[in-house]
Amino acid sequence: MPFCTKCGKELKENHDFCGNCGTPRDEVKKQEETPTGSSKPVNGKTTLEDGSLYEGELINGLPHGKGKMTRPNGNVYDGDFVNGKMQGKAKYTFSNGNVFEGDYVNGEPNKGKFTFYNGDIYEGDIVNGKMHGKGKYTHTDGRVYEGDYVNGKMHGKGKYTSSDGSVLYEGEYINGERAGKSNEALVSQEAKAAYERGRKYYNEGTNGDWARAIEEFTESIRLDNSNPDAWMYRGDSYQEFGRNDLAINDFNQSLQHGQKSNFVYYYRGIAFESAGKFQEALSDYDKFIKLEPNNAIGYKKRGNLFRTRKNFDEAIKNYTEAINIAAYNSFYLERAEIYKEAGKKIEAIQDLKIALNIDPDYQPATDMLNNWVNESYVFCNELFGERVVIRFYFERREDINDQSMAFYSRPEFFT
Repeated sequence: MPFCTKCGKELKENHDFCGNCGTPRDEVKKQEETPTGSSKPVNGKTTLEDGSLYEGELINGLPHGKGKMTRPNGNVYDGDFVNGKMQGKAKYTFSNGNVFEGDYVNGEPNKGKFTFYNGDIYEGDIVNGKMHGKGKYTHTDGRVYEGDYVNGKMHGKGKYTSSDGSVLYEGEYINGERAGKSNEALVSQEAKAAYERGRKYYNEGTNGDWARAIEEFTESIRLDNSNPDAWMYRGDSYQEFGRNDLAINDFNQSLQHGQKSNFVYYYRGIAFESAGKFQEALSDYDKFIKLEPNNAIGYKKRGNLFRTRKNFDEAIKNYTEAINIAAYNSFYLERAEIYKEAGKKIEAIQDLKIALNIDPDYQPATDMLNNWVNESYVFCNELFGERVVIRFYFERREDINDQSMAFYSRPEFFT
């Protein structure tokens, strides 16, 4: 079946004009002809100028007819070509999991079904790769918008319904926002549902889930921007992608909307620290510790902050406070690292001993000890003798014999 080269629609048999745009059939045939006049395709493989791999029908070396093109970035187009261009019916699979199925005109998607990696579906018009014209957007949870789009945003007349079919809003949209009055009770219910979905993805905590969490928190905020928790958790989700600017803005919004959780200062402190803003980070960690004096994690974060500034005395002091509250082996391990950086090697070894006494199978502490032993025997001797460190290592190995153990256990070699 031939396709109109102007609009991409199929040309019906025995019709003199394209039924969609009116282009004369004879003109379509002329456009389809190659410069040499050859019109018989052959099957083959070729590498296109942009590095894409093509397999399918060719005329004079150009994709023409049915074919499959694999882009260098992993995207795959499988469908119709005309004179080297994507034209007609096709399926385009993106490397991120998005899929478009529909019509292509002059190399661009024109109308069809777009299934997003998260399960959302858009069906309708597309211009320049964006939703534009009439369309229907269905969320995975059943919410539906149907109406006008302009440059990827809801704009014009539209109707938004909940998963049970209740109308949340019907009327005018401007740049993605509702211009009229919504059903406030239903909107509040939908905002809460979006927030709960966001928390679910947030708690699952992988890259894909944080991306979904951001989408849901954004929807919740769009419906009702007064929920401080939606702002705070979206901010922390942004942090997972290194978007500290957006995270800090959301934490500020959370506080402005009456956030009661002390953790907003903890999260914002992390964002400030990641952004290289030492004083702002220190201020937020100070606030968090003042509000949560018995929470060890605040002292740990403040200790790490001082460590980045090579203020080892303050770093050790804060880690000691954290250990006094919660004697986790990980805290001893991290304080050991700080002691080592500060040149306090005996204290470092002692903290490793405590970490392994808490859990003899604590692999990070064992790995650190092994690394220190292997770094330099000179370093080992600078402690209290090479044999002390080796005995400390061997006493936790099952392959040590009694004679060696007796040698390394002598008091003069171990404190």
